Amino acid sequence: MKKLLFVILLFVSLTSANKLKNEIKNIVGEYEYQTHNNLINLLFTNETQYYKNNKINYIKTLNTLKSNGLLKLGVTNSRSIDITFDIPDNPTKTIKILNSIIKSMGYYYFFTKNASYDEQQIFKWTITLNTKTVLDPIQLVDKLERHFIYIVNIKKYPNQNWNYRLDTTQSFIASAKPINPNSTTILTKPFDNYFLSIPINTNKIKIISFDGDNWYPYIVFFDENLKPIDAITNSTSTKTYTQRVPTGTKYIKLGDNYNLKNIKRGLTIKLLNN
Repeated sequence: MKKLLFVILLFVSLTSANKLKNEIKNIVGEYEYQTHNNLINLLFTNETQYYKNNKINYIKTLNTLKSNGLLKLGVTNSRSIDITFDIPDNPTKTIKILNSIIKSMGYYYFFTKNASYDEQQIFKWTITLNTKTVLDPIQLVDKLERHFIYIVNIKKYPNQNWNYRLDTTQSFIASAKPINPNSTTILTKPFDNYFLSIPINTNKIKIISFDGDNWYPYIVFFDENLKPIDAITNSTSTKTYTQRVPTGTKYIKLGDNYNLKNIKRGLTIKLLNN
C-alpha cells in the first residue's frame, strides 16, 4: 500500500513538473528554453512553489522568469504585435473587460484583427498593437485575476506575438459600481455613462436627478453575460424615474439620452424590492 502511494505521488509530481516546464517553454520560446535550460532547472527546482490551488501560479512564474532575464519583452523598433485571447465563453463581457484592462496599461490605440469562433467553438479575439514594448504579461495576468479571469496557458510566438487562453467562468466586471439594495447611492458628475452592478433579484430601481439639471433618461439593462435585455430612452426631462428591473438583470448602463452635461450634478440611485 505504501509503495503504491509512493508511486502515485511520484507520478503526480512528475506530471506537475512536466506541465510547468512545458509552460515555461511556451512563454520563453524553444530557443531561450534550450539555451538556458540549466538555469531554468535551477530556478524551478521546487515546482510546488509555482502552483496555487493545483494550478500554475502564472504571476510568480512570470516574475521569476523576468527577474532572471528570461522574459524578454522589448523590440528594436516600433512595429505591429498581435495578441490573441482564446475565450471559451462570455466573449462580449470578456472583451469589455480586456478593453478596459489594456487601456489601463497605457495602450489606447489598437485594432481588432480577428474576432471569430474556431472549430472547437472557442472565440478568438486578436488585436494588433503598434508599439516598442510588449504588453507586460505580469501586469496583464494580475489585472485579469482581479476580474476573476484566470490563465489556462500562455504561448509566445516569433516576433513577440502572444496567445492567452482564458478561463472566464467566474468573471465579473470589477469596474462596475455596486449598488446596495438597502441604501441610497449618490453618483457624482459623470465623464462617461455610469456602469452599475446590482443584485440579480432586484425588483425596481428609483433614479433621482438633482435640482438644476434636466435629465433625459437613458438606461440599458444587461444580464450577467452582458447581453442586453432592455433599453429605455426618454425625450422628456424627468426629475424622478422609477422603473421595474427586467428579470435576470445584473448590470445597468445609465446616462442621458442627449448629453451628459444634463446630469452634471450626478444622480441618486435607490433599489426597491416592492
